[in-house]
Amino acid sequence: MAPRLVAWKELPFEAERLEGLRLKEQSRLDGKVAERQHERLRADRESERIVVQLLTPAGRKARGFVAWRPIAGRGRRIEFLYLEPRYRSATRLQALFTLIREQDPASGPVLASTDLCLGIAVGKQAGVLVSQGYVHVDHAWMVLAPNRSVAVPGKLALGTIRHAKPQDASALIRLYVRAYARSEDQLLWPTMDLERDASTFIRGVFSGKIYSLDNESSFVLEWGGKLIGAILTTVDPGTGPFIGDLMIDPAFQGRGLGRHLLARSVAAFRVRAPSAPVGLQVEVQNRSAFALYRSFGFRSRPHPPGMRHGAWLRKLDVERIKAQPVA
Repeated sequence: MAPRLVAWKELPFEAERLEGLRLKEQSRLDGKVAERQHERLRADRESERIVVQLLTPAGRKARGFVAWRPIAGRGRRIEFLYLEPRYRSATRLQALFTLIREQDPASGPVLASTDLCLGIAVGKQAGVLVSQGYVHVDHAWMVLAPNRSVAVPGKLALGTIRHAKPQDASALIRLYVRAYARSEDQLLWPTMDLERDASTFIRGVFSGKIYSLDNESSFVLEWGGKLIGAILTTVDPGTGPFIGDLMIDPAFQGRGLGRHLLARSVAAFRVRAPSAPVGLQVEVQNRSAFALYRSFGFRSRPHPPGMRHGAWLRKLDVERIKAQPVA
């Protein structure tokens, strides 16, 4: 019998078995994070916010599953993909993606996919997906060592700087949209509606629903009554200081404003936790941001266990994003 994809409700016990195997394997890598992912997978599956399909090579025994989220008017984004250890190979991954494309064409193309397919190296995934029209966006995990000195920020080129506050939410949303208008990361965000996703993120930051903002090291930059830059940060008990977002209005880039915000934020971290390394994650393909962090002293580190190295994105959609005008 040829391999096929079936709805999880056809084989609910197999769905539970495979999700349990994934949780067990992932937990060895990153513990509590895997548990939270598992809870989200089950909740989204039960509420039908995601579509879960089982890979069944023969009979009523499944060998893996794929969970994808429909994005209205755009297509599908793969959130979870799992194959049993003895069923992992580039050939079978190729067959799985062929089935995914064919299974529900009415839902549109597969726009983006996690690269966190346990046991299959990103290089082997490339052998499958590049030929199918996907490109990989590489995420670098970077750290500023605790013994790295931080220069006192000089005078701002323009504008005034202050701590971020909840009343800034609406202006930050507008800044976020301007800053990320051409970012391929849009393909990874919840709805791929930039303004809506920006609102969810910014308001979630101030409410604590996404993560808790660290007020002492989060700043906004104003000029002419308008926000033209911001740095939003957190302090996680498990990982320490973390720079969640650094954004500069495209019209004001190249003037050292991002470096000034970064220096102010790291200096604030150092006051409270001088021995803690400061972390961040950045797209390697975002050359200006990557160069800024490198010049500041951040260095790439191996990804924490279980963390995605990036994502596979549909090349056509990446090109469309890059081609759109900046508002």
